[in-house]
Amino acid sequence: FRQRTQVTQRARDVSERYLLQVRNARGVAVADAEVAVQAGSGGAIQLLGQRTLRAHGTLSAHGGSAGGDGGFIETSGGYAVPSADLPQATLRGGFDLRGVQVDASASAGKAGTWLIDPYDVIISNGAGAPPVPLDPFEPIGTSTLQDGDINNALQTSNVTITTGSGGVPGTGDIRLEDARIYYTGGAGGTRTFTLNAHNSVRTNGNVIIAGAGANHALNVVFNADVDAVGAVPAPGGGQFSFCV
Repeated sequence: FRQRTQVTQRARDVSERYLLQVRNARGVAVADAEVAVQAGSGGAIQLLGQRTLRAHGTLSAHGGSAGGDGGFIETSGGYAVPSADLPQATLRGGFDLRGVQVDASASAGKAGTWLIDPYDVIISNGAGAPPVPLDPFEPIGTSTLQDGDINNALQTSNVTITTGSGGVPGTGDIRLEDARIYYTGGAGGTRTFTLNAHNSVRTNGNVIIAGAGANHALNVVFNADVDAVGAVPAPGGGQFSFCV
């Protein structure tokens, strides 16, 4: 679909057997969403899963070719999980974004932002969409994001990952598992890769974060205990730990 203003799609509780879908004018489910304008900023796309979100298509919010900045794209899981379910790891509202393609570019302005907002998230090494699940309504306990998908997004967009507050003690971590984050220039300009953890930012394995090549500046921002109410359990929370 094409829309000049903000478009929000929300998925209802998976226990009620609703699945997040974007539909075209004929009501047929499609894999992709696009916000396109001739002039001005790119608008917004928000995919918000009440418990679970699976997104493996293409999300584009371009700035206008005649001027304007790139748009805002959000993919979030667990935006309204009942508090009684939070102690159960499989019901905390995870997402699977493996293979998603995000583009918030602007040919005549500043790059937009992709916001990823889970309770916890593991960033692993890999690329490509996962196999189709037997039951797409099955809740996801651990949010999954691949470094290859982040790298593709950085070519056109800034990337921010923020873990939510309000979970059970010990949640809110961002973990990089053998991840290799590179910005290689793409559409040009400086990019920013931001990790805002409610609890801690932790790494394991051969983690690399870099801007590769001349004039390919990548700003890297890590914030642990970003909302000053995490750091649970103590000691051990609100940290940045880098394993080599």
